[in-house]
Amino acid sequence: MTFIDEKIAALKQTKRILQEEENQSKDMEIKDDEKKQLSLEEVVECIEDGYLEMENRKIHFKRGIYLDGKISIPMIENYFEEVANDDKTLAFKNEIDGVSFTCSYMKENILDMSFDAFKKGMEKNFKQMDLYLEWIDEGEIKKEDIFLNYGIFKTPTAKGYIYNVIFFSKDHTNTQLILGNFNCFYKDINIWEKVIKGLIHLLEIKM
Repeated sequence: MTFIDEKIAALKQTKRILQEEENQSKDMEIKDDEKKQLSLEEVVECIEDGYLEMENRKIHFKRGIYLDGKISIPMIENYFEEVANDDKTLAFKNEIDGVSFTCSYMKENILDMSFDAFKKGMEKNFKQMDLYLEWIDEGEIKKEDIFLNYGIFKTPTAKGYIYNVIFFSKDHTNTQLILGNFNCFYKDINIWEKVIKGLIHLLEIKM
């Protein structure tokens, strides 16, 4: 074997070793990602237990009763600033992270508006204000003897896209309504998406 042949063989060997190391590194990254990714069911269970680790954050939860007993929901401890908390309106926010939660209780003689009609009303209002709205997902969750509808959409702001989750629930007499909204920056949904969905799944409504 000539000197040049030896050099070529050595380079091929080095390339092979580097490729193997790169493949091993990728495999380790995939395994780490799989290890870190919790399912929604697992997130719900962690929230119920009062503690969740998500994206290197340690989050503690404590269930609270709000709107004069109309709702019960786990809330993140020592995180939100309380903006409003009475029998009709509940509002929490974290200005630094751009995360907020609002919920309202309404009682009228007739509430014949469906969730689809509510969505269309939102779309009309956004269009009139020349604002962009993109629906991402929607669904329905059974809450004992009533249903909770939710819709997920994103909107642009000067600080970036906002990830919004609205929820809507009426009683059987169509005279009482719970309407709420969670939002965060869209860039942070890897942290908050499953947390917000988990909180909505654990929301209890008594009307």
